[in-house]
Amino acid sequence: MAKKTIKSDELIDLINNDDKVLSAIMLRIEDKLTVLMEKVLDKYTAALMPKIESMINEKVDKLSSDQNSVNTGLAKETLKLNTKINDLETQLRQGNLMIYGLRGKPSATSEENEPINLALALFNNEMSVEVRHKDISKAYFLPSKDAERRPMLIQFNNPRVRGNILLARKALKTDSDDKKSRIYINEHLTSLNATLFTEARKLVKEKSLHSTWTRDGRIYIKRSESNTERPTRITSLNDLHPP
Repeated sequence: MAKKTIKSDELIDLINNDDKVLSAIMLRIEDKLTVLMEKVLDKYTAALMPKIESMINEKVDKLSSDQNSVNTGLAKETLKLNTKINDLETQLRQGNLMIYGLRGKPSATSEENEPINLALALFNNEMSVEVRHKDISKAYFLPSKDAERRPMLIQFNNPRVRGNILLARKALKTDSDDKKSRIYINEHLTSLNATLFTEARKLVKEKSLHSTWTRDGRIYIKRSESNTERPTRITSLNDLHPP
């Protein structure tokens, strides 16, 4: 028995008048379209992802490079600012000296054991440097864990007298073989310069530097004993360990 054929007009009328048929057709069309769209999206996503990832990586690299440039610039500005502050503090200390190991005598009077009188006795009697009371502005002991060997800070009114004391301080090293009883006189260094000088002296002992010294509270080095080499001023640890 031959199947009954349905004309197109009849099919349209059937679809329009039968919601179930229409829903079934739309459901199948939706399923097909969903699968088709997923395939299209997968295809374009696969093609676009490498480009998107490349763009993101370029953006991240640029941001990282910009941040590194900013950090480098800030580090340089901070170093310049710290150097200026250290220079100002160094200038304020140029009229001072530090004495280590100087202590009062038990048999002396309280006046004789006053810091300024102890310093005057050291300069005039033991170092043969003429220093008068008016050459010194202030002298006082600084706090220390070792109460008997507290460092003494001296502020001078006369730069020439201060210079003479620095020139004569070598005599103190030969007067006593006992390091514990020795008296040391040094410039009043800033915290940064004291750190740099300690590091420089360590390098001299390791033979990495030829010599180091302080002048007016600043740190200088020579890398060789050549007479043609000019002294180099050190303002940071980078100066001691150049690339």
